[in-house]
Amino acid sequence: MHVFMSDDRYWILIGRQLSGEITEAELKELAAMRVPDAEEDPALSLLSKNWPVSRPSIPEQEKARKLELLRGKLAGDAGESPEPVLPPMHARRGKTVAWITMVAAACIAGACYLFFTGAPEHELHEITAKPGIKSRITLPDGSLVWLNAGSKLAYDDGFGRDNRRIRLNGEAYFDVATQAETPFVITAAGVEVKVLGTAFNLKAYDGEPSVETALLKGSVQVAYPSGGKTETVLLKPMEKLLITRPGAKGKALSESVAIEALRFQKGKDGLIPEIAWKDNTLCCDREPFPSLAARLERWYNVDIRFADDAAAKLEFTATIKSEKLEDVLDALKAASGHRFDYTYDSMQRTVNINEVH
Repeated sequence: MHVFMSDDRYWILIGRQLSGEITEAELKELAAMRVPDAEEDPALSLLSKNWPVSRPSIPEQEKARKLELLRGKLAGDAGESPEPVLPPMHARRGKTVAWITMVAAACIAGACYLFFTGAPEHELHEITAKPGIKSRITLPDGSLVWLNAGSKLAYDDGFGRDNRRIRLNGEAYFDVATQAETPFVITAAGVEVKVLGTAFNLKAYDGEPSVETALLKGSVQVAYPSGGKTETVLLKPMEKLLITRPGAKGKALSESVAIEALRFQKGKDGLIPEIAWKDNTLCCDREPFPSLAARLERWYNVDIRFADDAAAKLEFTATIKSEKLEDVLDALKAASGHRFDYTYDSMQRTVNINEVH
């Protein structure tokens, strides 16, 4: 290396030349320092690669720092072991440091919050079948669930590993995978259904006065509150438990609990009415019109309103399979002996049940 490489003044003048701040007198001074007859100034070439021409003016302290870094680089070329060369410091350094500081502060605050409040143990997963839509789901433990329209199912991310507990609002048919060591537990409308390996249907919509559990195979234990204590019922295959309590939408005036036998519907299909919805068939047997209307609302995603009390007292026995809403209403109207009429607004998705004059 040439002696001029250690001259501080030489490096300062090159920096001023590249930044566009050098004066005519300084240019002459720099020219006098260069090696005579040299084709290329090695210092200028090296510095040009690390100093963009468009770079804004830099304070003298920063220039001195760069000078030391370049000296280290050149010393390394001569066989010495310089300190690591840091990336150039940009004019936005203050903003970058401030941003990093804010992120670090947020992380520390979040860590403190989790330390003192405790992080949630499990994330909650919700599955919703909107009105007019039915869903088929495979749970993490391999159990199958058919979710009826207007229903919601929720479980945490420990399901199938730490537990098999779910919450239901609505109606669902379950085909539960067998895990003797981990019972399958469903909570719905204040009722808890505990199973091991079985197939059953549970209907428990919020706001409706009844909860119905229908068992096809296996066994389930149903626990429900009654008179300030918890009662339990063990169902056998082909039995259903109907718990009726006073509710906003129901006609029940007092609580009742009944176990009934499931029956196959007469006909070639041999349907079980309680689970026929799973196969896109809606069955009713002497069902009050308001109760049937609530099912049709979820089935077809409409709002059914009764303008006639007499029509609300009608009961129907019917099997409805994948029919258009207008066809269903026309069939019910004919079955009632034309004792009601209706208007259907497809844009607003509302049905008004009117009295026949």
